[in-house]
Amino acid sequence: MNTQEVADRLVALCKEGKNIQAVKELYADDVVSLEPEG
Repeated sequence: MNTQEVADRLVALCKEGKNIQAVKELYADDVVSLEPEG
């Protein structure tokens, strides 16, 4: 999948309310979320 295809799929899933499915389908298994302090 290229970037546009991933973006289109993400938008489609989110519009359907399938946010969890989007994370499971499109995010890497070893993804890390870093939040800034403050």
